[in-house]
Amino acid sequence: MPTSVNDTFIFLIPKTKSPETITQYRSISLCNTIYKIISKILVRRLRPHLSDLISSFQSSFIPGRRASDNVIILREVIHSFRKRKGRMGNFIVKLDLEKAFDRLEWCFICKVLTHFKFPKVWIEWLMACVSSTSTSILFNGSCLESFIPSRGIRQGDPISPCIFILCMDYLLHLIEDKVDLQAWRGIRRTCQSFPITHLLFVDDILLMGTTSTTSISSVKFVLDAFCEESGMRINLNKSKLLFSKNTSPAQRLQACSVFSIQETTDLGKYLGFPISLSLHKEKDFTFVLEKVRAKLTGWKSNLLSMGLHRQSSLESLFFSSPLGSSPTMRTQNLISSGHACASLHNASWECPPSWGHTTDAGEKESPLTVYDPKVKGR
Repeated sequence: MPTSVNDTFIFLIPKTKSPETITQYRSISLCNTIYKIISKILVRRLRPHLSDLISSFQSSFIPGRRASDNVIILREVIHSFRKRKGRMGNFIVKLDLEKAFDRLEWCFICKVLTHFKFPKVWIEWLMACVSSTSTSILFNGSCLESFIPSRGIRQGDPISPCIFILCMDYLLHLIEDKVDLQAWRGIRRTCQSFPITHLLFVDDILLMGTTSTTSISSVKFVLDAFCEESGMRINLNKSKLLFSKNTSPAQRLQACSVFSIQETTDLGKYLGFPISLSLHKEKDFTFVLEKVRAKLTGWKSNLLSMGLHRQSSLESLFFSSPLGSSPTMRTQNLISSGHACASLHNASWECPPSWGHTTDAGEKESPLTVYDPKVKGR
């Protein structure tokens, strides 16, 4: 593929409100229109076959699989952690892959495509999309000198998600090999339930197992083997390790030492939903209230009337935000969280600072004045 067709500009998007280092930016590639047409044609031909190639534990970019399924399963496992009994404890390790798309080695991509028995011409097409790029960074409105990368795939390229989940399936094969050898024992919620060893959504990885020496060593071996082959690196500072209630101090210390990850009682957010061992039901809805208030703050500059516009906007906002999380919540949590509902109701009446118009002196101007065409020539 000619380099001119695959020219790419990289635009940096901040991950935080006040970024200070380059690691706090996310690089998004702005691909050539002609290249995007070629890439999307390949994606449309490849996507119908992904469900046959990718493990059922990978929930992303495949029709019929939902991220909420992973959240529901994880919540059930966390719930069992509170009541777990016995000598052998369980663990969940939440891994953070450092610049996952950017670190993927091209030779590893070729190896994975060959493993899946892609036709030779398809491997050539996909590798041409990956390796023929020339990249320039957009900085302060200007374009810096272009360079040719030697590894990684681009966020913003239509074919990149498909290639990435194919490469992540290599990790799943390593896990399945250890499970088949019974070296890695998964978590069973009940004696008859299916053992759970991992949950994946793109690069959001959760690994689970018992705290036996064999299981912990097997998990560490799989991670080291995968990182060595793929070129990826685990960010140990952002990764988290959670133990069940019955895990002994000796088992906790051993697992933390092997993984080099600190113990926690709160996994933070997984796919946008808070996950912790806490029994506070109101805390589960805090992120919903934060979302609502953040959106209301952004409406300060909107000249919305106090009547129909206010009502329709609030209905759209308040009904859509909680419903997005309701499939992952327990029914009794939804019903009994009266304080969360009251907080949402109060937020809807905290809107006066966000409605109407503010004068240069900082005084609130009535919406009736703003919308009256006879006043101030409006």
